[in-house]
Amino acid sequence: MNILYDTDDFIFGDPIETRHGKVRFLKYREFSKFKFQLHFINQNVLHLYFMYLDMAKTPEEKKQLEEIKNMSLFDIVRSSQDLISSYVLVLQAVLDINGYSDPFVEDIITEILTNEDQFYEYRKLIQDMNLLIEEKVSPNEEIQKFFNKAKALKNKKNEKGNGVTSIATALAIQNGWTFDYIGDMTILQVHASYQKLSHFKNFEITSLFATVSKTDIEYWHQPIDLAEKETGIKESEFSSKFGGMMSS
Repeated sequence: MNILYDTDDFIFGDPIETRHGKVRFLKYREFSKFKFQLHFINQNVLHLYFMYLDMAKTPEEKKQLEEIKNMSLFDIVRSSQDLISSYVLVLQAVLDINGYSDPFVEDIITEILTNEDQFYEYRKLIQDMNLLIEEKVSPNEEIQKFFNKAKALKNKKNEKGNGVTSIATALAIQNGWTFDYIGDMTILQVHASYQKLSHFKNFEITSLFATVSKTDIEYWHQPIDLAEKETGIKESEFSSKFGGMMSS
């Protein structure tokens, strides 16, 4: 039984019914708490291959890693304690809405992480519910280096105004929302509100300039596009915390 849901309804933040009960959205405040775990969950096979490749210290280690490309994500996750722990912690959080006992939740998570179909279903659900977009990755190492450089430039550009503090303070000042209120919103609700706020501001500014010069007005009702939302972490921050995974 596949998990059925319509992403158009996600803006309301209602939990999703699944075979194991309800799965809730993570709160905005929880993204800092779970950012490393969410980073792991959002990695596909090639992401993990290049992650391990960067950590390899010898040519022999790098050669051994080639076999990862032929493994399934399910098998790779099950072979790593760090990866398994990431899935367990996030699944515990999103299933807690059901009020299940700890042993019952443990049994559910064990079933999800030992059944390949359920593993992919719940991974996809968590990604969709929390705007986890898999970054572009190539099996070619040289092409991947190009992607990494492009990502670094993009992250540097976005750091100035799209961080948690910038977004939360903008919504608090403009809308009169408390930080507690914002912290209890979903990531989709926060970023959709922030983007619509930007649309309003651009509309006001371009409308003002249009009264004195020829200016294209950016209308506030343009569609919200969250496809470029990033929930990853900086490479330096990741390496400082998990740089020893190769030796585990």
